Amino acid sequence: MAEGVAVDKTLWFIADYSTDPDVPRRGNKRYYICYEQQYVNENPFHAMDENKPAWIAHTTIPHTLMGAMLNLAWMYAAGPTPKLKVCDPFVGSGTTWFEASKFGDIDSDVSDRMDCADQLAKDNLEFFALSAAGIRQLARQCEYVRDCTQGVAVVLPEDLSDEFEEVMAGLHEFDGAKGILLHPKHIDWLRQKSLLAKILFYTGLKAAVRHGAAITRQQERLPEAFVNELDILLADIAEVRRIREGQSADTSEAGRAIVPMRDPGLIRYPSFYSEGCSISPCLLRRLAERYCARGPERIVEQRDALVLEEEKYDVLIADPPYGINADQDATELSWLYRKMIPCCLKALRDGGQLILALPEASRTGRPCAFFTRGEMIQHQIIVEARKLKMDVVAVGHAGSRPAIARPPYYWESERALRRSILHFRFRRNS
Repeated sequence: MAEGVAVDKTLWFIADYSTDPDVPRRGNKRYYICYEQQYVNENPFHAMDENKPAWIAHTTIPHTLMGAMLNLAWMYAAGPTPKLKVCDPFVGSGTTWFEASKFGDIDSDVSDRMDCADQLAKDNLEFFALSAAGIRQLARQCEYVRDCTQGVAVVLPEDLSDEFEEVMAGLHEFDGAKGILLHPKHIDWLRQKSLLAKILFYTGLKAAVRHGAAITRQQERLPEAFVNELDILLADIAEVRRIREGQSADTSEAGRAIVPMRDPGLIRYPSFYSEGCSISPCLLRRLAERYCARGPERIVEQRDALVLEEEKYDVLIADPPYGINADQDATELSWLYRKMIPCCLKALRDGGQLILALPEASRTGRPCAFFTRGEMIQHQIIVEARKLKMDVVAVGHAGSRPAIARPPYYWESERALRRSILHFRFRRNS
């Protein structure tokens, strides 16, 4: 290493273009950006993003997006508060809870009407709490299963063979499924199985759902789709493994070690370039010891989204259902959206924020209902706020237009859809 070189920082030089404020395309102005990076984000949740091991739906909100939404909430909090009370009534597989867990000053209250949501969150937590050695072992076991499924001459250990055969036999009931709803029998089965068996089960669900049309047309078989999804998962696991190994590496030679940051849930440590910044593995292990011991304590409460205590939360953040994952009745879904907005507004304290992820364009071949679009929801929010004598405070801009005129943020999903983000802050009139 050359003398005088700062190994804990990186200089970046970026060439970019302007954006057209009226049309979503590249502008004509050229920009050159140079900045010094001190920390590189090595959040293991972001490594998996939409592809967490425990999964039942195409449109799982990306971890990178939820992290950005929580950053917005924290930035625009109304005055100093010991804890920011955040609620997500549509938490699904636990994305909001995981992202909030890294903040010491966020108290999350997450729920979902699906009984399986708590099991999904606990299975994901069990995975993320693994050590580097545990992740290596899990990856080897998944590779054995993949090779065996492909017909490679691999002899599976007896315990792996039994679990693999049981999982694959149970998955055929989901062949060609358009949407998945885990029943109590599935949840009871998952509670009794090893992490490997659960991951194989969820991977099989991904294969059945994502490749359902091809399987129905007999263009693909379930085992082939299973191998495809297992390869994707193994690539994501490899990235989580890289992060974990970097956090556990001996750093004494460089004279730098893992140290806590301002927030007790975050650590910084030497990385490939700049300094790595991530959620603490010790925190994840403590959470796993608390919630994954098959005890009664839940991560996700089973609760209807329309049953929220009034004036309880500083932030209500949600990725509500769009009707894309299953053949949900449009009348029932529209009723949910009509009732959801006033319920959410009533649950906010003075100065509270409402942050919603809504569909902009679907890539699954299933259209998004018009009443789930940002333009419709913005109008509904403003109308309901007036009824409740709440003032809308704009907090963001898109070009020269205020946040209440059009969605100020967009997020691309490689697999399922393009989302728009609505962000409102409210003041209550006395």
